[in-house]
Amino acid sequence: MKIFPSFNEKLITSMLVSFFVGAVIGFFTGSVITDQAILLTALATLAAAFFGAGAAYKIEDNKNKREHTNKCIESANNIIFALYERIKKLKSIQTEFINPHRNSPTGIISIPPLLDFNLPESKFNAESLLFLLETNHSQLILDLHTEKQCFETAFMLIKFRSELLFNKVQPSLQAGGIQEGGTYERQQIIDTIGELTFAQLVIATDGIIKNIDETIESSELVKTKLIKALKELHPNNKILNFEFRKNNG
Repeated sequence: MKIFPSFNEKLITSMLVSFFVGAVIGFFTGSVITDQAILLTALATLAAAFFGAGAAYKIEDNKNKREHTNKCIESANNIIFALYERIKKLKSIQTEFINPHRNSPTGIISIPPLLDFNLPESKFNAESLLFLLETNHSQLILDLHTEKQCFETAFMLIKFRSELLFNKVQPSLQAGGIQEGGTYERQQIIDTIGELTFAQLVIATDGIIKNIDETIESSELVKTKLIKALKELHPNNKILNFEFRKNNG
């Protein structure tokens, strides 16, 4: 909400006040402008100044609205791109590393560590879309914040499991003679890597699979809602969009 008037609003107001004050003073003092040309010139000058200031105010107002709209679209497209990068990364992990071992009895040790895994560099700032608070789509801000937390949880679990597998599990498996691709009983793996490490690995692996599956689904849903809302609010502006191929893994 605008509290203080702009420069042009002040100018228009001051001219109107000056005009009416002058008219009132002239009325009470009985002063009369006898030269019609002077009167017409004065009125024309005042009218030109009045309408000129009004036009300037309209131009400035339109410029401010365009700048606000452009800033909103830029922020929205940045969020959509950040969603794209994060969903793409999770889908890649799901397709390349999770799905081939999803139903394997030794999946907890078959899914390899992802030591070179890093967060995307793009910023995921849901607060940059606060302009949605003025619309019927304010819930999207909370939805995006929730997705940001889901992404961070997924990345944290991936890092934890990768370090656990690389630093503790794989050395123990090699020392115990358990080879990649072999068939082993659950108890044999527990005896080899230890019950505590086995429990940590199970929790981390199950957590990654569940989190990635759910985050991909929920983030794509939020992305669809966001793009629909933005096209409704700004139908004449370019809004980013993306779709991923369906995989059957």
